[in-house]
Amino acid sequence: MQYVAKFFKDDDGIGVEFPDVPGAFTCADTMNEAKEMAKEALDGVLQSMYERHDPLPVAKTVPNVEEGLVPIDVDDGLAVAYSIFEAYRGKSAASVARTMGISRQAFRYIENAKLSLSLSKLVKVADALDKHVEIQFVDNYDCSSLERKMNVLCDKGRRVKRRSRARKDEPVSV
Repeated sequence: MQYVAKFFKDDDGIGVEFPDVPGAFTCADTMNEAKEMAKEALDGVLQSMYERHDPLPVAKTVPNVEEGLVPIDVDDGLAVAYSIFEAYRGKSAASVARTMGISRQAFRYIENAKLSLSLSKLVKVADALDKHVEIQFVDNYDCSSLERKMNVLCDKGRRVKRRSRARKDEPVSV
């Protein structure tokens, strides 16, 4: 599960926001820090939404590294927990647990991602929800092409050196 982060220059360094996830934003001094902080911000907001039983935000923004739109992966455990939560929306946890042949407490344990799920356990959950499991390999994006577009450095923890002045919240232009 991924959401697209928008990286942009601001007065303090590099800003990051998620157009499809309200409240998920951060900033950092370097591109490496910005990517780490982006993941932390995304996971934090989604975890909070999950705990409130809010629906998963729809990912509409298309990645485009040249424009500063970079996909960021959601924490695996949180992605599984949210997927299960969304799949059984409208059904009781007790009925799903009964279909799986496990206790309600065991299902809640799985649902809350406190457990590392094996593929066979995921398939069992999917079957109980009349769903199937899909596994997809996706490309990782490094920050090298993005840092070239933004004229910043991201290696070895160095502070950002701006080569040109940018207005606050100015998007990366192609």
